[in-house]
Formats: sequence, C-alpha cells, structure tokens
Amino acid sequence: MNLFDRYITRNFLQAYLYCIIGFISIWFIFDISDSISTFLDQHVGFGRVLEYYGTQIPQILVILLPVSLLLALLFVLGRMSRANEIVSMLTAGIGLIRVLTPLFLLAVLTTAICFALNYSLAPHAEMARKLFFADKSATGAEGQIFRNRRDSRTWFIQRLRHNSDVFDNIEVLQQDSSDHITMAFLAARAEFQPGENAWTLSQAKVVHYDPAGNITSEQIEPSLVVRHWSETPYRLRSANMRAEFMSLPELRGVVDAWVEQYIALGKIPWINHVEIFENRGEMMGASNPHPHCQIWANASLPNLPARELASFREYQEQKHSCLLCDYLKLELQLNLRVVCQNEAFAVVVPFWAVWPFESLVLSKRHIASLDQLSEQERDLLGDILRRITVRYDNLFETAFPYSMGFHQKPTDGSAHEEWHLHAHYFPPLLRSATIQKFMVGYELLGSPQRDVTPESAANRLRETGDIHYLDRS
Repeated sequence: MNLFDRYITRNFLQAYLYCIIGFISIWFIFDISDSISTFLDQHVGFGRVLEYYGTQIPQILVILLPVSLLLALLFVLGRMSRANEIVSMLTAGIGLIRVLTPLFLLAVLTTAICFALNYSLAPHAEMARKLFFADKSATGAEGQIFRNRRDSRTWFIQRLRHNSDVFDNIEVLQQDSSDHITMAFLAARAEFQPGENAWTLSQAKVVHYDPAGNITSEQIEPSLVVRHWSETPYRLRSANMRAEFMSLPELRGVVDAWVEQYIALGKIPWINHVEIFENRGEMMGASNPHPHCQIWANASLPNLPARELASFREYQEQKHSCLLCDYLKLELQLNLRVVCQNEAFAVVVPFWAVWPFESLVLSKRHIASLDQLSEQERDLLGDILRRITVRYDNLFETAFPYSMGFHQKPTDGSAHEEWHLHAHYFPPLLRSATIQKFMVGYELLGSPQRDVTPESAANRLRETGDIHYLDRS
C-alpha cells in the first residue's frame, strides 16, 4: 500500500470508527436504560452483563456497519472536496476511480464482515436475550427434554444457558433396548469439558435399577465425571431453537439430517413414501412446545402426493416438460406472487392457495428429492426456510403457527423424472396473532373461499422483510 492509499484509508477509517463507536454508544445507552432495573433486581454480575452485550453486538453491527460506512464516505469525500484535495488529485493525473479504489475495497470488506456475522452469530441475538433474562428469573428458564434415541438416554434440564457449557438441575435417565430405566443421574449442575469430551456432574446422585424397576443401589458423589456420553451442549440446546433464530450452518445440519433420514428410510423395501413435516404451535396441534419436525414413512402413497404425481405425469406426457418448472418460470416473470427467493429456491403464494398466507417453496433446478441437492443448494434451502419463517413471524409479530412439509418423489425404486421437489406451508392465521381461519360451513361442505387474494398475501409477506421483528427493537 503506497502513501496515497494510506492517506485515503486513514481518513476514512477514522471517520468510520467514530461512526461505529457513536452508534454503538447510543444503542448501549438506550438498552442499558431499559435493562438496568432488571440487572439490579436480579443481581446480575458484571461478567454476565458483559456476556449478554457480547451476544448482542453482532446483531447490532449487521445493522450499523452499512450506515456507518455511508456516513463515513459522505464525511470524508465532503471534507476532501471542501479542501480541494479531490481537485488537486485529479489535476495531478490521478483518476477518480483510483481515488475511490481504497474506499471501494473497504466497502467490500464491510460487506464480507456483515455477511459473516449474519451467517453465524447475529441470528442468535434475540434467543440469547430471551434466555439471558429467563436465566435469572424467579421461576428459572424454560425447561428442556432431550431424547437421545441412539444411545437410549433421556435428559431433563431445568435451566439452559445460551452459549454456555453449564446446565442447572438435570436428570439423565439411561435406558435399555426395551426402554426400561437402568440408571438415573441427578445433579445440581452439569458442565461439559470440550477438551476431554466429558461431563462433570456436581452434587450428583446415581441410582441403579433392576429390570423390574426397583432401586438396587444409590450413590452420592460431590463431583462425578462421565466420559462416554455423546451429547454436547449445542446438541442439547438445539431442540429449543426455531429456524428463524438459527444460523445458516445450524440450518445446514437440519437439512443434512433430513437428507440422511430420507435416504435411510427410502432404502427399506416396503417404504414407498417419506414425508418430512413440522407442526408449529398449539394452534396446529403441536403437543410438544419445543421446535421439532416429524418423519412418517408409508408403504402406500398418501392422497395429496398421489394427486400431485398424477398431475405431474399428465403434464409431462402432454407438454414434455415439468409442471412446476414451467409454473415457477411464469411466477418469476410476473413477480406478483413471489415472496422471496435466492439462487436455488423461490417462495410463492400459489394462485390456488386456500389458507390466507399459504406458500409454496420451489427448487429452481429440476430435482425430485432432497438427496439430489448439491452442497450449495443445501445451504440455500436453510437460507430460504429462515427467510420465509422470519416473514411469517413478522406479519403479526408472533411465533407464527403453521404446518409445513416436503413433497418428494416416491421411494418405490422408480426414477420419477416428472417429480419436482417442493414444500408446502399451511398457516392458519387470518387477521392477527389470535384470529385464525376456520374451514367450516360452506368452505367445508362446498368449496374453500379466499379471504385475501394471493397477490395481496404475497405482497404483505414480502414487505415484512428479512429482519425478525424482535431484532428490530
């Protein structure tokens, strides 16, 4: 870097850092004024306060860095213009593009930093805020039940801590192949040691059971180290995380698990259909409050996928083309019912939608199932699912209930070139977080009716934006 570049860069960085520090200071003053009473009432230590604000900074930087960049550019260029420095540089034979090159490179660096923060750290900010304030509440944070089916172990955790390897008041049940409890571990505190891949249980009680369920022995241990458990803190916490609060690497892990299960179940000879779906919210009948999906595998093809298969085949025979490929092409051309999209997927409100804010997730490339996704497409599937769930939450500023599921090609051994991978979202809410649409009366006995047009529904979802409403405050 020559003297000219250092001069431009130094002037810009000085203004840039002042803007960043100024904005963060303003945010900090407002946030501390809102939270200080909670900190004092709950006797939160200085270290915990620093930990809390450390989790919030990435989210704030994603918002503030572009604004600070713009203001710093305006300030530096304006000051250089008033001092006739730009005119002098141009007179000296230095082109305008050469003058702006260092600033352009710094803008690219800012974009990369924002992308990295939004990719990994920023999505956790609101969840960290919830868990932090719940962590010190009088009744404790929301509990967690985690079932490790592979190792036949069940965890009951009273208190979770965000980005911490410590859990309070736990009970771990070890079961045999018949789900009979063989051992129980109770501890006031459990701490994971990453370097040793071990759990340290404080004030632990170990109980052994016989096959009939009778207690055979009990042991009290001030400190017990367990080295053979496969669970990690992230794995235990992940069951409490919704898609809109997960980072892209974490969402990629979910997509990989779906692919793994689709392949494994599809290889079973008598299974001809694998349905991956999620019921979210009590309104949709979700019996477990924590986020989770389900996978059902059938010997026969269910009614809705069977009708889709017949339509795909008929269209291919008549048009020699893919039905949903052609449909997506038309939707992207019209751009009236498109909610959001990325390089590999698009979300549209289909013109035949029955539920007010029903949507359809379509792959842009013609593939038939999740196992045909490329590595990049798996990442982009997580991205598009986060975008649509954020928009749903933003619509009525609530944890939006829905039933969603993937429709993939049957696993009957045929290629099914006519099939196109897609996912349906069926949300029930109509006008607010508490008012839902009921499919009753004429709609149940005659024909469903639209409460809002597909174009209006798509526009409302589109305008809610990619930033979760809880992250805007």
